[in-house]
Amino acid sequence: HALKGIANLKTNEGLLDEAETLYNRALELVIKYEGEESLNTARMYNELAYLYAAQRRLSLSLETHKKCLEMIYKLYGKKHPEVSASLNNIASIYLDLKQPEEALPYLEEDLKLTLELYGEPHYNLGSTYTNLGSAYRDLGDIDKAIYYYNKALENNEKLMGPDYHENLKIHNNLGHLYINEEYDTDKAIAHFHRAEKIAQSCGLETSPVMADLTLLGQLIRLLL
Repeated sequence: HALKGIANLKTNEGLLDEAETLYNRALELVIKYEGEESLNTARMYNELAYLYAAQRRLSLSLETHKKCLEMIYKLYGKKHPEVSASLNNIASIYLDLKQPEEALPYLEEDLKLTLELYGEPHYNLGSTYTNLGSAYRDLGDIDKAIYYYNKALENNEKLMGPDYHENLKIHNNLGHLYINEEYDTDKAIAHFHRAEKIAQSCGLETSPVMADLTLLGQLIRLLL
């Protein structure tokens, strides 16, 4: 646990190579004392998968997330909270790899399981709905993309309020869809404006998303 804690600190500091060495040492120790098929071993593989994603070694991250999921299946079956998180992690990597068609089955399974385990609203559903919106956006199904992005907003606002920081990207994504695909400048501006308010509320005015949406919002206003 101490090695994992130090590795987490190194990751947060951006010292990813040092973190990788520590995570691998921690994994060796967990396997030595708990065996290859234990929950802590699966969680260590999960930490490594996150690290590989941060290093942009996406194929290795995907392989490691899948290994984690198979271990959780063996330990708990297919109806366990750890399964839901693992499914979403795999889908996120497929989205990063620009393979939304591969992400979609994992997201659908994740959504079904999360609703069965928890119902709505739930903290886990925000990322699932957001990823579904992104998958359908990348597949060109704009109506479904807008539907799931709005489901994410509805879920997050019920649990965390309208200024929840994760809603910044969702509003930005919706703004892009409305201006680029739906040609609805009024709705686009409304979402960009809402994102600006969230950024100001959360102290995120310097984030890349904020710079992007501010520029787009200004361009749209000039065209009106």
